[in-house]
Amino acid sequence: MDGAAPVRPWQPAYCPVKEDGLMHTRFSLVNAYSTRRHDSVFNVRVRLFSRDGRANGGPPKAAYEAQYDAVPFASGLRVEMKDLIAPGSTFDGIAEVLVEDPDSRPPLPSRANILHSWVYLYSEDGSQFVLSPCYQQKGGMKKLWSSQYQLWPGVVVNEECDSEVILINPYDKRVTALVTVYNPVGDRLSCHSDIQIEPKTYFQGRLADVIPGLSEFLAPWKGIGTLLLDQRYKLNNYVWLRHVKSGHVTCMDHFQQFPMRALEAVDVETRGAGVLTAAKHVNPEEYV
Repeated sequence: MDGAAPVRPWQPAYCPVKEDGLMHTRFSLVNAYSTRRHDSVFNVRVRLFSRDGRANGGPPKAAYEAQYDAVPFASGLRVEMKDLIAPGSTFDGIAEVLVEDPDSRPPLPSRANILHSWVYLYSEDGSQFVLSPCYQQKGGMKKLWSSQYQLWPGVVVNEECDSEVILINPYDKRVTALVTVYNPVGDRLSCHSDIQIEPKTYFQGRLADVIPGLSEFLAPWKGIGTLLLDQRYKLNNYVWLRHVKSGHVTCMDHFQQFPMRALEAVDVETRGAGVLTAAKHVNPEEYV
């Protein structure tokens, strides 16, 4: 658990939430080994934003909200999202989790206790059980001066395995993202247009649906490629790997973020004069 992204005070974390009677979501805050004040407590506010009931692309109000006060750092916190919604109802959306450490207010980060955040999505029939660290949306509305890239190596799109993306928009306005997949020799294939993500919700889609022709593009390498996300606003994003025949999901992880300098040597796709450049299509037969 030491590899999870730390949750520091005053910076919310986000995760997808699915509750339909069969599918459930659990959010956990785990005490970090570097905690300095083991006898102190923290407060947590959890707000759930539904994907339903949206009008004109405006920001939604929280459908459910819960407050946990004076939680001991030594014990951490586990929140079953099914306990937050109305009994017998379903929910599909995102959770915003804000941690407050009353004894460590900015600008005193040296005294801050640290919690690691995890999201666990599981089904009662065992067809889905994924555990992933979360990371925080530091700062407010984060528009970037240039594109920010997020990377996930090892996507798989073939007859046995399928890859999906979950792109979480934590803002109160609609944002966009461009999805590109690279094959092992460096050629790329992109979605035809930006993906639109509504305020305070997430987009979920199969890579093969988002990028037409992707299966054929990766076929010479048994469907294995690298996913690159180009965005102008910082988003919280995940990748799922699904077994095609059974529909089971057992792998979920968040993207790795890179500043532009880390990708200077890579032939990344750029935007010119506000118009998307054409993705480079290749003939897979050349690499067989």
